[in-house]
Amino acid sequence: MPATPLNTILNWFETGDFPTQEQFAASWSSFYHKDEFIPMDKVENLNTKLQDKTDKTVYEAHLTNPDAHNTTLAKLDGSNLNDVNIQAWKAILQVGELPSNIALIDDIPNALQGNVWTKEQSHALYILLEDFVLNGKIRADKIEALGLTELIPVTQTSLAAFMANNANYTYEKNDMIAIPDGNGNYSLYIFRGGSKTTSGNYIATGLSNITIAMVQGLQAALDAKLDKPSGNGNFFVNRNGAATGYRIINPASNYLLLWNGTDFTGSDIYNNSGKYGIGTTSPSEMLHLNNGRVRSKAVVLDDNTEQLPGQITYYNRRFRGTDVSGVARDFMYRDFADMIGLWSIFTQSQLTEWKTIANGGWTTATMSIFLINPIVVDNSNNNKYVSLIGANLNLNPASFSVTIVDISGNTIAVVPNSQVNVSNTSGQNLIFYFNFSTIPAGTYKIKLWNGVATYTSGVTFRVATSVDHIDLSGITWNTLVYENLFNTDTIANNTLYAINAKTKDANGNAITYPGSGIFTTAGLSSALCTMNDNFVIEIGLFFNSDPALRDSLGGLAIDTVNSLANTLIAGARVQRGQFKTLGDVPVPGATLSNNQRIIFAKSENILTTVLYTSSGSISSITNVTVDNTPVKLKSIRGNYDAAPSSYNDALFNLQIINAYKF
Repeated sequence: MPATPLNTILNWFETGDFPTQEQFAASWSSFYHKDEFIPMDKVENLNTKLQDKTDKTVYEAHLTNPDAHNTTLAKLDGSNLNDVNIQAWKAILQVGELPSNIALIDDIPNALQGNVWTKEQSHALYILLEDFVLNGKIRADKIEALGLTELIPVTQTSLAAFMANNANYTYEKNDMIAIPDGNGNYSLYIFRGGSKTTSGNYIATGLSNITIAMVQGLQAALDAKLDKPSGNGNFFVNRNGAATGYRIINPASNYLLLWNGTDFTGSDIYNNSGKYGIGTTSPSEMLHLNNGRVRSKAVVLDDNTEQLPGQITYYNRRFRGTDVSGVARDFMYRDFADMIGLWSIFTQSQLTEWKTIANGGWTTATMSIFLINPIVVDNSNNNKYVSLIGANLNLNPASFSVTIVDISGNTIAVVPNSQVNVSNTSGQNLIFYFNFSTIPAGTYKIKLWNGVATYTSGVTFRVATSVDHIDLSGITWNTLVYENLFNTDTIANNTLYAINAKTKDANGNAITYPGSGIFTTAGLSSALCTMNDNFVIEIGLFFNSDPALRDSLGGLAIDTVNSLANTLIAGARVQRGQFKTLGDVPVPGATLSNNQRIIFAKSENILTTVLYTSSGSISSITNVTVDNTPVKLKSIRGNYDAAPSSYNDALFNLQIINAYKF
């Protein structure tokens, strides 16, 4: 808003006038408020006055410019002076060239050397007389600085007597010897080195009849010395704080000294004619401990042929110990040679006894594995039974291990001992179960430890991620019943063939059974594979406890048609008998067992059968012909006698658990 002239504003505010809002605003807008800045061009002659001033930046640059006024003024370092200027300065200051005989000292900061020494340098080279002499006497505290390292007071009154007894004193070159005359005066000699018994090596100072008082500080030095004991005896110097004195050493005769922290006293070690006793004054040996023990990191024994009772000696490179009668026996070293030497003196019966004891009564003969059955297992997530067939496999139940290793012998898995059946004491087979789902596909061996020795099988078995599972859904069963005489229920549903032979007919009348040796029911499956295949077939058999089933069998058969006859493969059949028979061989150590598990494994022309019971196991190996003959399962219900009145219904089940080819 433009400024309003002052007269106009005054007219608006004359008495009786009432300015409008616009006039009021125009009035105040014609003046500068204190919060506003007045422009420089509104101040009269300000710019003109400022033009008369030096610019600040120019002035500050001038102050720091080393070349400012260099044409009219000399720089502090004189670098802008020419020869004419320099000569003019010399003339004004009346300074000419330095004379050749002027004395110069070292300029240490600039590494310049002068031609004269300072007082400090002179004092460093020479000693001042006033520093070493006081009142015409040599200061005792300066003797060492003079090269006289020590003042030696002696008791002999002549140089000759001192030289004869020089071994009683410790002194060296440049030491000063003070020889007394017995009247309180001394003669001083300086030892210059060499033989201490040659008088020419002692230089007389020319000073004699010197009293202690004549040597400054000597009395104080002597006061610091310890007086000799006043009486006879053995002493040692003891200093306790500021006090120094003698303490007597006076133990009982023949006792070795002991420092107890305060004094030397007699110890417990006693010497008696060259023999030392601890706790006894009558030692019988060179060192005799009375009812004590010795602890040491090592004892070195010399060769000794003595054979005293209860003695340990060393002779002919052997340590020996004697019994109460003095008979010596060599100690055995921990090495193979000594072990062989010890065993070589035993009889065969002693060796056998030792091995049996060492292995808890179990065999220590060399183990061997002829066959691992099955030769192929799949790593599906369930337990698989494995049978080891060989010799000396009866492991000590208290100390054994079964390990699965790879071809190089590296441990892959350790079979828990609780999963190993060690009840078969014949040593011909060893059975365990294991879940192989954690083991990758590959070829493996079995490593055994019998508590004494380790053995790794030469034969191998294979773990496969997949096998050719046999389709069991189409398995059928053919059933035959003896002369249709029996009330027999059979159940056949692919993997299960069950026989339930009743003891009474449909009318409740007792059935008359034929005599022993007659098979009353037979079930034959359709083919699972052929003898051309390598296969594993696992089945379970269940018998109830009825004695009428004692002749019943189950296993592999190669029948073309079903028959009431025992046509099962000899090494691949399980007979109830005493509930524990494979073929014609009973399971060693097994007791009555109604549930049995059988694995048939064929590889090439070898058929291996393993029978597992709750209390024992057994295996067999059978040579078979490799051809197209069908492989089937057969279940035969036998009859024990013809007196069934006391028998219960007979149950006999055959269950196919697993079957695959590889």
